[in-house]
This record gives sequence, C-alpha cells and structure tokens, in this order.
Amino acid sequence: MNLPSIATLGEITGRNKAKAQRLRDILEGIGFGPVSKAMKRIEEEGLLAISTCGVEVIQKGKGVNSPSIMYLNTGDSYKWTLLYVYGKGFKVGCWGDIVEKGNYT
Repeated sequence: MNLPSIATLGEITGRNKAKAQRLRDILEGIGFGPVSKAMKRIEEEGLLAISTCGVEVIQKGKGVNSPSIMYLNTGDSYKWTLLYVYGKGFKVGCWGDIVEKGNYT
C-alpha cells in the first residue's frame, strides 16, 4: 500500500515530525486490518494539528473516478486531513476538492 511520506504527513500534524512519524507508524501497522480502526486511533491520539470530530465516509459517486472516501472530519471540507480513498489508499488533502471534481450527488 502506498502511504504518504513523513513530509506530507507533516502538512496535517503542524510540521511536528514526531507526530508525523507516529502517524506513519500507525498507517504502516494496519496491514489488512480495518482502516476505520486506524483512523479512530489516529484521532484518539490527537495526531493532527487541528482537532477532529469523528471518522466520516463519503459514499461512492456515480462515475468510475468517484470512489468512496473515509476521512477524519475537521469540520471544514477544505481543511487538509487524512483521507482513505478506496482502491487508492491513504492521501493527505481536503475532501471538498475531491467531491467537486468527482461525480458525487
């Protein structure tokens, strides 16, 4: 599974290298375990620079380029957060941009 680099994860940890490394360790350790469990653990440990309020899922859109997305909810669709894009893996970004470009309803 492709994972974001420590530097990329630093974008959502407030450039805190220790938190970015811990985040990467959790992502590397999930193997074939449930992604939602890893996301909850990341939230519980407070690894993101901004507080989060749960794990949310955007259901698959109508197009082939509109996969389901699981993300840590920051309360703002345009704040960068940790995303799990089904079929593609973990990404750092904002789900608002993805939904605008995709075929979601």
